[in-house]
Amino acid sequence: MTYRFKLQEPIGQGVRRVGLEQIEIAEAKLSSKDDISAAIHDARRCLKRVRALLRLIRPGLEESVYRREAERLAGIGKLLSGVRDLDVMRQSMVFSGLEAIAYNQNRRNADLKLYEFGKVYNVKDDKYTETQRFAIFITGADKEEQYDDLYDHHARIEIC
Repeated sequence: MTYRFKLQEPIGQGVRRVGLEQIEIAEAKLSSKDDISAAIHDARRCLKRVRALLRLIRPGLEESVYRREAERLAGIGKLLSGVRDLDVMRQSMVFSGLEAIAYNQNRRNADLKLYEFGKVYNVKDDKYTETQRFAIFITGADKEEQYDDLYDHHARIEIC
């Protein structure tokens, strides 16, 4: 949502109103129990609008006030970006493997042998670590079905 100044509203009052509205929207998004990734994204957009508003009124502010508020808003955005970044970076290769298996099984490809080279990301001591991984996924029958004799069927029934 964009913001607008009202025609008869004094500029100082309009700046405060718009800034508070954006901060309240960001707070409401972060307080919701909905999709956290979308909430963080929306909150960061609101903070960017407040920073743009701050740049708009910069000529009317003392430089120290502008810098303090700009750094405060940027710091909040950086805190949120860390949470968002880890949410979009994969922490395990299991889910991509399971998605590939489900995709193939839905298309009647049950016997699969898949592998993947990829990177996973984790946070340890407030630092991001990137690790190269290799994953193997095998599913389905281990050999082609053959019904040559009765004993083979009997062995399959006993195992189940």
